[in-house]
Amino acid sequence: MAPGGLLHLATDWADYAAHMLAVLDAAPGWSNCVGAGMAAPRPAWRIATRFEQRGLRQGHGVWDFLYRHQAD
Repeated sequence: MAPGGLLHLATDWADYAAHMLAVLDAAPGWSNCVGAGMAAPRPAWRIATRFEQRGLRQGHGVWDFLYRHQAD
């Protein structure tokens, strides 16, 4: 990815969210846009999928992560 590129990930699985956070926070060249160890608020531009809506009905949380690619 080009420097300055934005990676957006979202999940309703807590274990997957924790894994993504651990891997990306430790990955060289990536910066968490809201701070290490933090999930981002759901961006207004992200449409809620039917999977997300189902997860919310089942009481799952939803985690969004925004990472910026830094120059090497």
